[in-house]
Amino acid sequence: MIRAGAGMGHLMLLVAASFAISALLAPANGEAGAQMPYPQCQAVQKPALLGDVSAPPLSVAADKSAYSYGDIVYISGRTSSLFGSGPADTLLLINPLGNAIVVAKPEPRPDGMLAMAVAAGGPMWAGGTYEIRVRDGTLEASDTFEYSGNITDRRPDFDPIASMPALSVGTDRPGYFRGDAVTVAGRIWDLSDYPQDVTITVFDNSSGDAVLPAQNPGLLSRGFALIAAAQVSPTAGGYYESPVQTDGPQWRWAGERVVLAQYGGRQSACMFDYSATDWTPFEFAAGGGDALDGSTIGLTPGDTLVITPNELTGNSQAAFDMEVILSDAGGSAASVYYNSVGAFLGKTCGGEVITSGLIYTCDEKSVILGGATYSTRGTYLDSIGIPFQDGFEGTLSIFLRDSRGVPLATHDTDRYTISAVPAGPSPELPTEPRPSPVVRSRGGGGGGGGGGGGGGAPAMGAGLGQAVSLGFTAHGDDVLDGSEISLDPGDPLIISVSSMDGDPISIYDLEITMTGKEGQQADVYYNRIGAFYGRECGINATTSGNMYTCDVSSLISQGSARYSHSANGSLESITIPLEGEFSGTLSIAPRDNQGLLLAPREGSVYRVSAAELPPVEPDVPADSPPDQQIPTAHVVDAQQARPEPDMDLEPEEPAPEPPHAAGSRARSTADSPGACHSTGTARCRVHACRTIQRIAGTCRASGRGLSGDARGVSKICAGA
Repeated sequence: MIRAGAGMGHLMLLVAASFAISALLAPANGEAGAQMPYPQCQAVQKPALLGDVSAPPLSVAADKSAYSYGDIVYISGRTSSLFGSGPADTLLLINPLGNAIVVAKPEPRPDGMLAMAVAAGGPMWAGGTYEIRVRDGTLEASDTFEYSGNITDRRPDFDPIASMPALSVGTDRPGYFRGDAVTVAGRIWDLSDYPQDVTITVFDNSSGDAVLPAQNPGLLSRGFALIAAAQVSPTAGGYYESPVQTDGPQWRWAGERVVLAQYGGRQSACMFDYSATDWTPFEFAAGGGDALDGSTIGLTPGDTLVITPNELTGNSQAAFDMEVILSDAGGSAASVYYNSVGAFLGKTCGGEVITSGLIYTCDEKSVILGGATYSTRGTYLDSIGIPFQDGFEGTLSIFLRDSRGVPLATHDTDRYTISAVPAGPSPELPTEPRPSPVVRSRGGGGGGGGGGGGGGAPAMGAGLGQAVSLGFTAHGDDVLDGSEISLDPGDPLIISVSSMDGDPISIYDLEITMTGKEGQQADVYYNRIGAFYGRECGINATTSGNMYTCDVSSLISQGSARYSHSANGSLESITIPLEGEFSGTLSIAPRDNQGLLLAPREGSVYRVSAAELPPVEPDVPADSPPDQQIPTAHVVDAQQARPEPDMDLEPEEPAPEPPHAAGSRARSTADSPGACHSTGTARCRVHACRTIQRIAGTCRASGRGLSGDARGVSKICAGA
């Protein structure tokens, strides 16, 4: 006797509820809303390859080792001697009492495969061990399974010999967690359409009430979202298998998942359970770090909140639109709306409206500074930046739809609390020398332009592409302090991009968006091949070489920015000559040749201040007599004032310096406000005086006075 063992998978038994099988395989009735029941997905055994030389000449097997009342026992097998020569002698199903309760002569296919199905239950069925026995001439094979017994108060309402399904489907487990790989597998029992691919689709039925239209399984009813699809070629024995990953945005919700397999005009479906573990649909960053703690977003006054939808990662789905609503205790405070085609029709606002490209800002309570910004990854939305004017406390909710119009987030389900976080300590005067800014050589190309370089904004967090540093200079001086850019009215701002790891970097395109507090707008776009297709500008649009400028509010002098190339032809810097005073935000989005965004998400939005300095009143100590005169600083020529050294005398030991003087000497000459003023360089003097004014304002606000050294410099600045 040849027993059915590991190599006998040519003859398989698959079990499922009989009521589910009959309903699933019933002809379509044309009712689009007709419901189809979904049995629990069962594991499907993979049969041995038909070409396996170790396969026995005759085999028989059941797909499971145990069955209950109402199950369908699928029996399948293979014979190597019956290639069209006629039916096998006998197939017997023998109960524990030794009685043959099923006697059949199955007709094999031309490839030697044979199959049949038996309904478990009835007066001839008793609990115990059953044997399947098949004979073909002198060959015999068998397999066994266990039966748990009948339900005494029921009689079977089906024939002992059940219909053989044309197609089966199952999964390797009945349930999964987020991140698991789901193996969808099954068997095609009727290969009349072979060779043909099997189409596997997975649907989300989290609500539990979605149904598959019986007339056309490809149609989706309300709440029944397609989340995975694949096509796979079956083996010659009819087996198919395909992995499904659970890491896309549609796997966010826990609940039922329905697997549908289609082969020609046949189909089969089953259901498995899915438990979504921790899943953060959005990333929130501010101040160079993660701003989300549970469901609370912590912001310091003046922070720019960068929201990145994780819903759009993993499956490269583009966002059609995204809306962020800010509410305080009194109701709606502001809203931000991104639309992939810039369609804002029907949007209403009870406050200030700012539109910039594909984003619309409605600021009802002066919450947002200069309007929101956005960045893209290729043609897809990457993130939205919201620069807050002051401290804000309230709630934030998000609505997000993909390019198919499927909601990935709603205002009801994606709601967060914004909590104000106290700002850190005020900055003090630097006590260590700071390196002078590096000025790049000026290059040609395009519309000309100045050199870039200077101190950079280090990359913060992991970017999508190469780590980069952004430099901001004016007249050769670094003008970046943290995330603030300080300029004089009319200054040319030079922006450069360099690699942080020293490797060469090639910029494909770079977009700079300027948004003023009063809603002024300007957009500067560089493209390595000069491709400006699809860019729109209301007025004041100019192109020069590889540079496109859209200066709607006349923020840029002569209406055009400039750029410079390095010796190897790559972008070196972009120069934006400001027309006059400007106060607002500046966002930057550079991409490499692969379309990867290079600017760090947390460091791509900056505050810009280009305004005249207000006069600073001299800081006179409170205990000074009323008639005390404030000494006037005089500029002395260093060469004229230097005495001739006496070569015959030893130099005297210098007296110890006071602590504040020593700290002042430790600073570089260019960084000392007093020395900077003495040089007579206007740019240096303004830079130093801005620093002193910020420190003086901080001290006055806290009720503290200035040190003697700082008071003296403040007086110099007042008379500058």
